[in-house]
Amino acid sequence: MNWLRNGSLERIAADLNDAYERERNATEDVDLNEDLLSYKLVRTIRDVLTRPPDPHEEIDPENGFSLAVQAYKATGRLEQTHGDIAIVVTDVDHHVTGCGFYEAKAEFHNGTYPSYKMRQIRRLESKTPRLAVVIYERDSKPVNDNLFDDSLPYWGGYKPLNNNHQTLSHCRVLPATWVRQFSRLDTATALMPPCSFGHHFVTRYLLGRDLDFSRPPTETIDRWVRLTKRAPPIVLEIFISRNPDTIYENKPTLLLPGSTLMSLDFIEKERPPHELPVSRSI
Repeated sequence: MNWLRNGSLERIAADLNDAYERERNATEDVDLNEDLLSYKLVRTIRDVLTRPPDPHEEIDPENGFSLAVQAYKATGRLEQTHGDIAIVVTDVDHHVTGCGFYEAKAEFHNGTYPSYKMRQIRRLESKTPRLAVVIYERDSKPVNDNLFDDSLPYWGGYKPLNNNHQTLSHCRVLPATWVRQFSRLDTATALMPPCSFGHHFVTRYLLGRDLDFSRPPTETIDRWVRLTKRAPPIVLEIFISRNPDTIYENKPTLLLPGSTLMSLDFIEKERPPHELPVSRSI
């Protein structure tokens, strides 16, 4: 497991934004779609969270935590790709697990979001507490990282929108409770500037504030699959412990009965989602 200092959380948020920007800028416009961008985003999260710590840094159990990450797609009978992401965070010390979801929407070349449907968001949001909508923009747009709260210290160029140094991003996030009110996604983003993905991921999901702890994560993901008509999300599992000596077993824990496991080799090997290998049934 990787050791992270509490004080490094603001840098993790900024690193996630920077790393995704590099991935996005290296992608040809003709290849942009929700599935591909979600795979790139998951790879970004895993790369940043598993980055080796400074070997000279002293481990202080009172000021940090161990963290392990694995990514996979649990599928049912239909082994299809889908851009939505499930974030599952387990507090190993207290034996609790929470689950959050990103519903992905990508901007088209004419500035619209073809896959956005208000009725779909309302249906998902009614069954998925604290659902977030991750928006993949074709051109970088303003973000307001003071949208939810100001609990995360800012550094460098990452400042709230009302600061003179406006931040732009290709990956922005809004809460579904806001988005569900509008028939057009661009109206929702115009009336409430979204926050950056890095800020939302760290403050709302990694720290557990917007995770659903009301039911087991397997049941939560099963409900999601049924709501989205058997479109399984990419699962990003994160294990956190205050004990630096915690031993982590790299085994997927959220496979549904009768599912197969789709390995996300794309995270290490630049292969498109349709070429991902599928393992035997479990």
